[in-house]
Amino acid sequence: MVSSLSSTMQQALLGPFVFIMPAAIRSGFTTPIANMPEWLQVATLIHPLRYIVVALRQLFLEGADLAFIWPQLWPLLMIAAGTLPLSAWLFRQRSA
Repeated sequence: MVSSLSSTMQQALLGPFVFIMPAAIRSGFTTPIANMPEWLQVATLIHPLRYIVVALRQLFLEGADLAFIWPQLWPLLMIAAGTLPLSAWLFRQRSA
């Protein structure tokens, strides 16, 4: 999606840095989500890293199985269901 929105290769390479750092901070990896303000906790619901961090902690620290991490997987599937078609559409619009 970033490549479809960028007009140059430099923009495509530097663009993700604008997203990666705030997303990593809000993912719960460095700071617990429960310690964040309420409005920011709600904002983290759209970040895929939030769900990945929780699922990986459950897998590695608790030995969770698929049934246990399913509450973290279905939001990732919903995010993918929205962003992948949008990315394909943006790419087709760019190519045309």
